[in-house]
Amino acid sequence: MHKCIQHCKSILFADDTTLYITGKNIKTLFQHLKQDLTVLVDWFRANKLSLNLNKTNYTIFKPSNLRLNLEGLDLVCGDEKIARVEVIKFLGIYLDENLNWSFPVKSLYSKLSQSLYLLTNVKKTIPS
Repeated sequence: MHKCIQHCKSILFADDTTLYITGKNIKTLFQHLKQDLTVLVDWFRANKLSLNLNKTNYTIFKPSNLRLNLEGLDLVCGDEKIARVEVIKFLGIYLDENLNWSFPVKSLYSKLSQSLYLLTNVKKTIPS
């Protein structure tokens, strides 16, 4: 699969595929990504695989002070628009578009709070 795309790099893990592309010109990035997506969809069809567009999304990593004009820059696969998200989960780690750690830390804090609450309540009912 990675040999059929020209502009993007791919990261494969189990049944997850991540494409990424870097550059300074957002319009050029979108053009290259659209070209590779078209090729990738054809590759999926040729190999009797399906692309779950409900789980497909993209983010644009950028400095927090940079404002992007994304008018007319939509990613479309077939007839469906691919959603842009501000936070993605990549191999269990949350990454936000500004690459700051506030969301991952909040997520970890929430999980630890839930676990601590559960352990606090369970210790009352289970003998030591």
